Amino acid sequence: FSFRTRVIGRAGHASRMDISVSAVMNAGSVVGLITQMLHENMDNPQAGGFVPPYTTLHCGMIHGGEAANIVADSCEFVTDFRIMPGDHPETYLGRIDALINDKLLPRMQRIAPEARFERIPRSNVPPLQPETEGRAAAIARAAGAVGDGGQVSYATEAGFFQRLGWSVVVCGPGDIAQAHTIDEYLERSQYAAATEFMRRIGQNLAL
Repeated sequence: FSFRTRVIGRAGHASRMDISVSAVMNAGSVVGLITQMLHENMDNPQAGGFVPPYTTLHCGMIHGGEAANIVADSCEFVTDFRIMPGDHPETYLGRIDALINDKLLPRMQRIAPEARFERIPRSNVPPLQPETEGRAAAIARAAGAVGDGGQVSYATEAGFFQRLGWSVVVCGPGDIAQAHTIDEYLERSQYAAATEFMRRIGQNLAL
């Protein structure tokens, strides 16, 4: 579940915070709450086989400001929630909205009535339910997929296909812990195994 937040303040010289509103600093207050909620989840892990065993909340991009001595009149940041079964995005959005509407906006709009927060949706990916005896899992095992499967904490398109009635399995080489890092890599042995897997998939589906 991902969204972009746009904060509108009022520009001014940094010495005149009495007549200007910092979009960056107010955005920071929201990011701080998101961090706090993440830490609360980390302190209360859940059962179920996920790694990590709790809902994660993350802000991966933030942009705002023109210069060190100018109060920023706009700021944007991107947030994603990776929701555990039984948890709900509305729980976290409700706490964010309470901070914005009860504390931040009244203070901001006393100086700048035009100040505001905007939430722009980015994605809401349905979860993939396990299919231990599903047709897709059987095809994957026949082609050489190893292990009994399990849960993953990242999003794929699989949930959309399953919602349409397709049997779906997510499989592949490598480990998500090695993805999206400076030295992202895939071992040659894993690449070779994936190539053989795809060859067997083609053979089995042609039978």
